[in-house]
Amino acid sequence: MHILIHSLYFFPEVGGMENHIFYLAKGLKKAGSQVSLVTTRSNHKFSSFENIEGIQVYRRGFGGKTFIPWIINTFSSIPIFIKLSRRADILHCHDIASAFAGLLAKRIHKKPLVLTIHTSHFLRLSQNPFWKRIFHFFVNEGDRILTPSEEIRRRCLEISPDCSAREIVNRIDTDLFKPTEPILKRNTGEVILLCPRRLYPKNGVEYLIRAMPLIRKEVNAILYITGDGPLRNSLESLSEELEVKPYISFEGTIQNREMPAYYSSSDIVIIPSLLEATSLSALEAMACEIPVAASKVGGLPEIIDEKVGTLFEPRNPEDLSEKVIVLLKRKDRKETGKIARERVVQNWSLKELIQIHLDLYSSLTLHKRYEAV
Repeated sequence: MHILIHSLYFFPEVGGMENHIFYLAKGLKKAGSQVSLVTTRSNHKFSSFENIEGIQVYRRGFGGKTFIPWIINTFSSIPIFIKLSRRADILHCHDIASAFAGLLAKRIHKKPLVLTIHTSHFLRLSQNPFWKRIFHFFVNEGDRILTPSEEIRRRCLEISPDCSAREIVNRIDTDLFKPTEPILKRNTGEVILLCPRRLYPKNGVEYLIRAMPLIRKEVNAILYITGDGPLRNSLESLSEELEVKPYISFEGTIQNREMPAYYSSSDIVIIPSLLEATSLSALEAMACEIPVAASKVGGLPEIIDEKVGTLFEPRNPEDLSEKVIVLLKRKDRKETGKIARERVVQNWSLKELIQIHLDLYSSLTLHKRYEAV
């Protein structure tokens, strides 16, 4: 089976959606499928074509992630996607930014189209009447709609009641993400908090920083933030203003293969998102046997409860700090981490994700063959 994927960004870009697509593409290739992928040249250092672990990757456009380059990158990838779709059995587009390319290729070459809607931006924009009409058009055209959370699935059905929407929580590579040798040094009496979030407004890192003075009144906590973004300068200024800068380390972007050592260095991982589908970072931390404290938004309550961590109210530094302190003082915290890994292995392993997609693709191509007859 030849599977053609479209995504706005792809490895080595770092992010939840990017990691999910990378895992999926590698797994499909390993299972015997031919996998081609069209994406944007989001960094000028990236080649226009490369073979990444057997995946044929075509990049178009030019570097930049502001609005104008985003539009240019999206449309510049359409011609090569349509050309490659002629030989594909299945078209799989990830998020609304890729949907237009998929729709054109579907109509020109009569191929089945799967659309996975990943991001919480979809939830926010779909409340706007203009975007809701556009989203209805794309959601209605997909032969199958996949979502990483029940919240996004319900929104798809609100927009287009007749669409075929199915929730499939993102999975992770539990062979990569497992307890390993810590990379961060710990002084006597310190506890290490880790926040694996890119520095964008929706990820709520501001509220974690605002909670740090309250946390440090109770525990000698050091916070490491892995991820970068446009808010870095303002967040560093905020940490200085709140007099917690010596206790916060902005680590910048960390490659996926290095993250298990960061997770394994921490006492708990904090996900303070304001919007979230399903956080791969939360699942990765759990797979490394680290309890997770997360905001009560999106798909996070579907994977996290008091058995594996805790939930707090979003935009609420007081509740965040209170829940983190309670979790840090739990005597069963190590056992909580072990339960977290068991839960991920049983429910969100990469092997299961690949089989779900292969079964879905097979059903669509079989249906297409019957239509042709």
